[in-house]
Amino acid sequence: MKDNHQISPDIHELCGQFSGHELERILPPGAGTGAVLIPVMELEDGLYILFEERSRNIRQGGDICFPGGMAAEGEPPEETAVRETCEELLLDRQQVRLIAPMHEVSGPGGALVRSYLGVIDRYDGNFNRAEASCTFAVPLSWFVRNPPDIYKARQHTVPADDFPYEKIAGGRNYRFREQQKHYYFYEVPAEVIFEWNGKTELKREGSVTIWGLTAMLLYHFVKKI
Repeated sequence: MKDNHQISPDIHELCGQFSGHELERILPPGAGTGAVLIPVMELEDGLYILFEERSRNIRQGGDICFPGGMAAEGEPPEETAVRETCEELLLDRQQVRLIAPMHEVSGPGGALVRSYLGVIDRYDGNFNRAEASCTFAVPLSWFVRNPPDIYKARQHTVPADDFPYEKIAGGRNYRFREQQKHYYFYEVPAEVIFEWNGKTELKREGSVTIWGLTAMLLYHFVKKI
């Protein structure tokens, strides 16, 4: 008992150590935390949401996304959203106004991603070409009137070859629970898209597809309007 006490606290020490402890989220190995901004702009004919098309030279190239990225060590997520937006859209900090936190979700690879609603002032169409191939905007009213198509998918657990089946009840016949997931798809007609003359490379025939994490965060934001 003496040896055990030396390596573990007594009940009073335990209560003192964890009094006021805040809920933590356990992330998969290698997963980090990130944040994105849902950028709203006021143009002459109303409110628009700003999007990027990811550069073909980076992961998930060609997908439509919000500005954002992974947090630096010790960086608050709201600061991550603003910093990444400024870096990707070549903005000064004074051009980005945070309005409110929106949602927290599990992103690709199990990363924890938080979204924030913000206003972009005086955006002129510039962007960091290492991050994006173009930017464009869509009227907020279009998303209010046009809900996405929603598709269901099942995600399976596939253990590694050295997984110790012999240590669990049922062995190789153990039934891992499947995860149900919804995927959201917006098909935005080209004619409603706003582009900055001479500063974007968005060329589509018919429509632009917005899907994945971006579409999910967009859907849950629009639901609140």
